[in-house]
Amino acid sequence: MFPALNLLLLALVVYTDFRYRRVPQVWTAAALLVGLVTALRSPAPVAHLAVGLAVFLYGLATWQRARESGQVFGGGDVWVLTYLGLVFGIEVLLIILGGYTLAVLSTWLRRQPLRQAVVPLAGFLAVAAAVALLAPAFSLAGLSTALVNASV
Repeated sequence: MFPALNLLLLALVVYTDFRYRRVPQVWTAAALLVGLVTALRSPAPVAHLAVGLAVFLYGLATWQRARESGQVFGGGDVWVLTYLGLVFGIEVLLIILGGYTLAVLSTWLRRQPLRQAVVPLAGFLAVAAAVALLAPAFSLAGLSTALVNASV
């Protein structure tokens, strides 16, 4: 709904998470407000809200597991996931896959053991989301259209 505002919010996440390994709470409040408005104005508001809640619960469970195992998964990661779920709805699954893939690749390229790496996951998720906003061909709709056209 608000592509320029969403891109600005994503750029702030990329900058702060890559630079400081933090997602400021000011960003969280603004992003959740924008995410809620975007979800409510989407063609399927109930679906976007449901996906936002599901991704929030997934993030909380992951955060708890990370705390128990000594790994790093911060509250900012949870809020970024929630924001993305509200904004993108079910397409957030591709964004999560893309963000996690970028995080693993960056760790692999730096030759760090994955369990010991401190990865700016929120930043990688934001990069994947920005790509989805800027290149709709990488959305679920775009990929399904490409698959249908390729099979015809």
